[in-house]
Amino acid sequence: MSASESAPNSALNTALNTALNTAPNTVQERVLRETQEWLEKAVIGLNLCPFAKKVWREGRVRLSVYGGQSQEEALAQLGQEITRLSRNAQLGTHQGADPACRQAEQHSTLSSPVGANEAEAFTTANACSEETTLFILPQLCADFWDFLSMVQAAQRVLKAKRCVGLIQIAHFHPDYQFAHTQANDPENYSNRSPYPTLHLLREQDIEWAALHHPDVSQIYQNNVARLNEMGHAGWAQLGFNWG
Repeated sequence: MSASESAPNSALNTALNTALNTAPNTVQERVLRETQEWLEKAVIGLNLCPFAKKVWREGRVRLSVYGGQSQEEALAQLGQEITRLSRNAQLGTHQGADPACRQAEQHSTLSSPVGANEAEAFTTANACSEETTLFILPQLCADFWDFLSMVQAAQRVLKAKRCVGLIQIAHFHPDYQFAHTQANDPENYSNRSPYPTLHLLREQDIEWAALHHPDVSQIYQNNVARLNEMGHAGWAQLGFNWG
């Protein structure tokens, strides 16, 4: 991938820089920058998710950071993010199909913070055209096994919000380990991220991907083969100081 291909479009880059300039502290700034770097170098750059490039380039990805240390507050914040995305899902706005959404996109702005001072979020499109949300927890669940408990709690929030069937939650962690692997197996990199992260996806987009990708079931196996071929040395060349 060339440098021009790996860089976000100018509108997205401008929006990200604005978000960073208004972030409440340098910790938030670092979280946003490292998450952006992971998305562009690993998720998109290594094609770990074939569907990520388009939504990222089109500004349909929302990054929401909870910077506190309270799991209760984090889950409340997650509930707000689930509600936000589920309202979008109920509009049926995949690829901005709804005319009102397309009109709103022409006047899109960065979102305001969605919580108290410890939370910061930004998006590069109007809320109704957002397709996915990364909910980032830099101060929580440093231990992977604690994070799995957080994932279970997140699923309970999803159920309480009556959004099962509308939203799915995927998860990433700096020490992610698949059940069948050893901790240092390179294939674990496919779900490793700079910070504990809950990924909210709309069911309608997952269904769309299944219809338009030649073999969704092969994505994981392709990632395993690619990451094993790269090995730890190849991952280190990406310049990450985690994972």
